[in-house]
Amino acid sequence: DFLYKELLCFACNPHVAPITACREVEELKDKCQWGDRIKEYHGGDLIQLKKALMKPTRRFIFIGHADAEGSDGSMRLGLTKPGGDLVEPPPPADVAAILAVRSKAFGGILECCFFNGCCSEELGRMTREEADMECVVCWRTRNLDSVARPFSAKFFQQVAAGRSYEEAFRLAVQNTAKNAYVSVGGMKLKVTIGEPPDGPPVPPYKAGVPVLLLRGATGACRDLVATADGSVIEEPAP
Repeated sequence: DFLYKELLCFACNPHVAPITACREVEELKDKCQWGDRIKEYHGGDLIQLKKALMKPTRRFIFIGHADAEGSDGSMRLGLTKPGGDLVEPPPPADVAAILAVRSKAFGGILECCFFNGCCSEELGRMTREEADMECVVCWRTRNLDSVARPFSAKFFQQVAAGRSYEEAFRLAVQNTAKNAYVSVGGMKLKVTIGEPPDGPPVPPYKAGVPVLLLRGATGACRDLVATADGSVIEEPAP
């Protein structure tokens, strides 16, 4: 058994609005080739997430819905039981606090968090702030499951190949801009990076907008946002 894991996958596939979470985990394992250094969990509440993080891990990915409605109307992680039943979505601050305990700033080795779910930017920013996290990948908008899955696989494939988090993000964005499609009526139709409309997808199809939040060794923050042509722009960090 390795002293630490390269990646912890926490996949939550609900009965309501199911996604291809299990397939995404398999693609991550195939692309990264980290073998036993990838740990996967299928479903779990906040307590189980905390237990999962007790094994030192360098990177964490949540796969699921990140826009589940909390008791106060806010958007939260859609955690599920292993069978797919939803549990009470935890406040973003609680999730960020659990991740912070395992971060480098607090004596752990966790350096990268990927929230692969719709509208996860607020949680991503909170995690960077609370945990001094080196790298957070999240989504500013809703996204298409068929795009989010290969996006995370491409990102971590590049990380496993030795590229920096910024390089991996840029390559994943370029790949999405060139190769992302959605299946409609048995046809594969091209999609572009951008904010999808409310309701069912309609042409021109938009994949969503991924965001990379970085924090350097000196504490300086950088915010990188994907654009429709496959480039990445840097926004002023708040």
